[in-house]
Amino acid sequence: MRITNSMLSATFMRDLNQNLRNLARKQHQLATGRLISRPSDDPVGIVHSLRLRSDLADIERYGKNVDHALAWLSTTETGLSQTCELLQRARELAVYGANSTLPQESLDALAKEVDQLLEQMVQVANTSYAGQHVFAGTNTKTPPFTATGDYQGNGQAKETEVGAGLNFAYNLDGETVFKQPDAFKALQDLRDHLLSGDTGQIS
Repeated sequence: MRITNSMLSATFMRDLNQNLRNLARKQHQLATGRLISRPSDDPVGIVHSLRLRSDLADIERYGKNVDHALAWLSTTETGLSQTCELLQRARELAVYGANSTLPQESLDALAKEVDQLLEQMVQVANTSYAGQHVFAGTNTKTPPFTATGDYQGNGQAKETEVGAGLNFAYNLDGETVFKQPDAFKALQDLRDHLLSGDTGQIS
């Protein structure tokens, strides 16, 4: 096959145009920061890119779910610590109030403090995070406990997805935490026994 000048020229021009197109594509990639601008640039790459984008979105969503669950658990832990402190103080008052030699006015003063502990217990039991009550089960928009300690929540678990097909339950319901045994009734009984001067029942 005889190679002519026109063939060499055509080949050179074709290669030059291809190089110019490649250069333009690289310049566009540098300017936009995108390796692929159109599906026609790399159909296989587009599929992988979309899959990676979806995976990254899922990972970001899982991360937000984990952060929310951790903050919820931290709030729950604070509530449980406060509950322990209140019950410990109530125990100290009960030990002191079981002394049969105390005058009634002293028992009344102890009863008043127990009543304050009861109010604080209700406040702790109605602890909320981000506008949701942490001890209400899934009925988080309504305070789970009334002023008398009656439970209005439910025992359902709040779950969040922390991985593909992996759900994590992150709440404790108030029925389990405060009513088994009934912390409110224990405080109410202690208060009433102090007011009635029934030190035998306290001990």
